[in-house]
Amino acid sequence: MITPFIRRHLAAHHWDIHALVALGYAVIYLLIVRMLAQAPWPFAYGLRVACLFLVPYRYWPALALGELLPLGYHNAQHFSDYGWAWCVVASIPPIVLGMPVVGWFRKRAALFPERRLVDISKLLYCTLILSTLWAITAYLRLFTLHLPTGSYPIPAGALFFYWINHYMVLVLFVPWVVMVRMGDNDGSWRLPTIRELALSPLARDTAITVLALVCLMALHHVATDPSKSAMLMSLFLPAAWLTLRRGWRAAVLGGTLSLISMSALVPFAWKPSAGGTFEPQVFMALAMTSLYVFGAHISAQWRLREHAQRTAQANQEAIREGLLFGEFRLQQTSQALESVVDVLRIDHANVLARFVPEAEKNHYSKEAMQLHAQVYRLAESIHPSAWRQRGLDAALGETVAQALAEAGIGYSCQTPGRGLRFLSQAAQAGLYRTACEVVAFISASPACDGVSLTIRSGRYRGVRWVALRGKATRNAAHVATALLLSQERERLAPKLGARMNSLDELRQFVRVFDGTLRFRQIPEGVGLSVLLCDGSLPSSVQTGEATPLRLWVK
Repeated sequence: MITPFIRRHLAAHHWDIHALVALGYAVIYLLIVRMLAQAPWPFAYGLRVACLFLVPYRYWPALALGELLPLGYHNAQHFSDYGWAWCVVASIPPIVLGMPVVGWFRKRAALFPERRLVDISKLLYCTLILSTLWAITAYLRLFTLHLPTGSYPIPAGALFFYWINHYMVLVLFVPWVVMVRMGDNDGSWRLPTIRELALSPLARDTAITVLALVCLMALHHVATDPSKSAMLMSLFLPAAWLTLRRGWRAAVLGGTLSLISMSALVPFAWKPSAGGTFEPQVFMALAMTSLYVFGAHISAQWRLREHAQRTAQANQEAIREGLLFGEFRLQQTSQALESVVDVLRIDHANVLARFVPEAEKNHYSKEAMQLHAQVYRLAESIHPSAWRQRGLDAALGETVAQALAEAGIGYSCQTPGRGLRFLSQAAQAGLYRTACEVVAFISASPACDGVSLTIRSGRYRGVRWVALRGKATRNAAHVATALLLSQERERLAPKLGARMNSLDELRQFVRVFDGTLRFRQIPEGVGLSVLLCDGSLPSSVQTGEATPLRLWVK
């Protein structure tokens, strides 16, 4: 009967969980060894590396025990055939030899910098070291093998044969294990529906890859002997195409499909005494490794690009907020100036009534009215009152029209009505300032006699957009009128609040809203088109100093 102390000790150390882990590992190990005894590669090493990557460190002793028991029992049955030395050496669990390597890469080498991030270069180094270590162990085990007829004759190239087979197993299993480790563990995963698979780009590209592999396998069967090797090597071309399309996860899927296709065409054997060829396996190992590195580079570049896009979008949002804040300050300043005009008007009336003689009242009154008009125009140029009182449509239709009329230029504006009201405050400010800059730019010629603006808005993929098209007509006969109104022409840009001196500056401003700008010559004059987006669209970003590329992929 178990005493309470022993029971509490077992419960505290969870020995029952360790026993279940050891038993489960032993059962799975025996199933793989029995069912895949005739397989071309030692798939039991795939189970070992999967457990080392997925099982927590505290259960590693249970894994070693779970492998020692079936391995020792199996080797003990061949004591009389191979000798005691071989039985002892062969009973050392290979998973124990791999524990220091995997443990060092997981703890010290930052193989997984984050939960959903892996360093592919270090993963390949770990795979290479494990395959080399296990191949050397298997090769040294041959020296302890003694048959009843004498010493075992070690085949030529046995060490390389063991290494290439171990490497093939690890390069096939390790990426899948890593993807399982990096997968979502929140329990939200479910099988995709048929509709989701039909609409999935990855499923479509995978189907194309499988179809291409089937066609290449059919060509291999009907091809002549000189071209069969070319057909074998071309089996990795569909996998390369899939990798180029979808990154490193697609490289794992495509490489596995290509390996299955090649295995169906070429017989392999993982034991040196069972025959087999080196060339196809070497080619597959190099091809799959190259695919993983190639896919990792693509995924790493995508990751850097996404990071740069997020940074650019954050900067754009900050600039838009700054623009909106500046527009709010301009509005306050304009309102303050209008209040000053009212105060000046009251003071002017009091001064005229109390201190100015009747003979000079007309002169001082005209000067005061000019001062009031100048302050009012300054307030309108800073922020139009029509915008505050009746909306952006009124500002584009009335304020701009008044400034152009004073300069002797005709004006017409077509707006989408209530469509502009659905834009954000920052987008409305950007649209008005862009319209003012466009009008000031296309009307700069003395021959300009008319300006027209057309504004359209809509939605694309959930993001609202607005397009502005400005057109200026030119007439040589209008130059004389422009010379008479040259002062008003010069004051047109300040009245509109336009400050940009070139199209490049306007183009930089438009890019804040993910916009584009197009200038063109038309038969009757010039045209300028601008497209603005009121939201976060993926934008082409220009990065400064290049970030060192690390093969970290998600």
